[in-house]
Amino acid sequence: MQIIFTCKKTLIQLHVQWNQIGDVGAHYLAHAIGNNKQLISLDLWHNETREKGVHHLPDALRYNMGTHIFFVKKSSPTYIFLYAQTLTTLNLRSNKITTTGAQHFLNTLQNNQTLTTIYFDRNEALQSESNKSMEDYRIQWINWY
Repeated sequence: MQIIFTCKKTLIQLHVQWNQIGDVGAHYLAHAIGNNKQLISLDLWHNETREKGVHHLPDALRYNMGTHIFFVKKSSPTYIFLYAQTLTTLNLRSNKITTTGAQHFLNTLQNNQTLTTIYFDRNEALQSESNKSMEDYRIQWINWY
């Protein structure tokens, strides 16, 4: 984490895959990347982070208007994308997204004008009725089952 604190204002990409940072690590990561306005890509694939840890990330990204691609895997996506208004592509593959989480996510997207593609595949908990409601949005939903 010391490297992240040192480079936190100029960091463009951060890939933290398969590190099992958990809720505590997500909290520290959110603090470390706070006020970074240049972050383009954040990949949190397979870190076993749940809502308790992930809910710290929106505040960290609130002023990050440079985020374009925000990858989150094996984490709860429901709080992350509220403020990343320049996000165009979102990869939510291999998460544990439920119907409730998907509905919360859809409510979040109502005001997003820049997101064009979401990868939602490999979310076995996501039920088909959520996919039906997603078809009403202008976003290309990719769900390969």
